[in-house]
Amino acid sequence: VFVPGELGPQQVEIDSVAVDLTAECVDDIRASASAFATVPFDLERDVPFRVRVFSENAGADSAGLTVLVLVVHHIAIDGAS
Repeated sequence: VFVPGELGPQQVEIDSVAVDLTAECVDDIRASASAFATVPFDLERDVPFRVRVFSENAGADSAGLTVLVLVVHHIAIDGAS
């Protein structure tokens, strides 16, 4: 997690974290993935990444697509912020 520090956010190591590996069956994969990806992070409480599997209900014009969505806050990967 990251807490406010004198020079900006400071990383604090935590002992363990529970990772939510939920899989959801949805009607609109694009809308569901977009909604999941745009939820803001609470960097003082949450680890700066989240993951979800979305499976689209198979229909007459769909084969039942499944996607893995990985969302990572830039503070954890870009090294320049």
